[in-house]
Amino acid sequence: MMMSFPKQILMALSLLSVVSVLILTMFYLNIGPSVQPNGCIAAEALSGFNSTLYSLENPRWRSELQIEQQVKVAIPFYNNPNYTSYPLNIDMRKFVRNHREGSQYTTPKMINVYPYMFITKPEVTCTNSTKLLFVIKSAPKNKRARQAIRDTWANEESVFGIKRVFVLGRTKVYHNDVEQEIKTHKDILLIDYEDSYYMNTWKLRGALIWAGNSCTECDYVMLVDDDYYVATDLLLQQLEMTGNSNESLYMGWVNPRSFPFRSKSSKWYISSTDYPYDIYPPFVSAGSIVMSINFVRDFMFASQFTKHIVFDDVFLAIVANKMGVVPVNNKLFYTGKVEYWNRQFWNTLTAHGYSRPADLRNAWKCHILLKNNGLNTVFK
Repeated sequence: MMMSFPKQILMALSLLSVVSVLILTMFYLNIGPSVQPNGCIAAEALSGFNSTLYSLENPRWRSELQIEQQVKVAIPFYNNPNYTSYPLNIDMRKFVRNHREGSQYTTPKMINVYPYMFITKPEVTCTNSTKLLFVIKSAPKNKRARQAIRDTWANEESVFGIKRVFVLGRTKVYHNDVEQEIKTHKDILLIDYEDSYYMNTWKLRGALIWAGNSCTECDYVMLVDDDYYVATDLLLQQLEMTGNSNESLYMGWVNPRSFPFRSKSSKWYISSTDYPYDIYPPFVSAGSIVMSINFVRDFMFASQFTKHIVFDDVFLAIVANKMGVVPVNNKLFYTGKVEYWNRQFWNTLTAHGYSRPADLRNAWKCHILLKNNGLNTVFK
């Protein structure tokens, strides 16, 4: 015996199904409401500030932007203050200094020559007014994310003093789309290797080689993933406060104590042959790293004489430590997602987890509203 339902119930169920499909479609296509109903940030988060919130004349904001040098901890591969047992076992500080100053020195054999060609170089020109170059590590499939970044925090027309470059490895699946994007925007560095997680160190090195050779007029380079939010104008303020006090700046969220994974089932596995020490040097998380151009150029040189390791942030830290550069921890760089309606958002310089372009666009909209109107801003 079949059960019969009233016509109104059947219509309601049908409408509910349609709405459910629409919601799922909007989620997967990264479209949907432009704002959250509870606003971009709680109005009670911090009262008393208006459009002067981000002024350097505001002592609260200046205090937020202060950064402190990381305390250098014991590094496992130092056998005296200048030499390390991590190959090459040379006085890298003196070696790099002599190279930078053009002094005569004996050059050891390179053990880590960069092996990949640049298929396509971006048509990006840095000038003396270029304060910050964004080098954005991206996967070929993330076309929508790249466009959202172009429209928001890396928009050269809305933020003075910045340039942007996306770095990609080659791919067969998205080849035609990437080729068309290169022709349209001319801001992609395409490198001749198959794009994958375990190629990240090669991606990092290729990105910094291009930046160090082609954008020497800029002051700083920010290496950042394509699922990050960046408060560009606020970061520029912080770099302005830093000035030339740190010519070898290597800054971000610092992991002061991390250990190698020895289980072969781990994504982060590394053998004791490849890395025989029981701890990594303090490293800046690879998602967002700010470096002075001097540091970038020194790294380009020193990396050729440093044994390769598959994890990009660890490799960068090893080279930095061999050069005697201490990572700077920035408390306003977040490795997790900071929602734009969270009270923490107002002083966030970078945050991870913005893989949906709609979220990134909303976060940037919130940032602009906060900048113009202060912390009492709420979405209507």
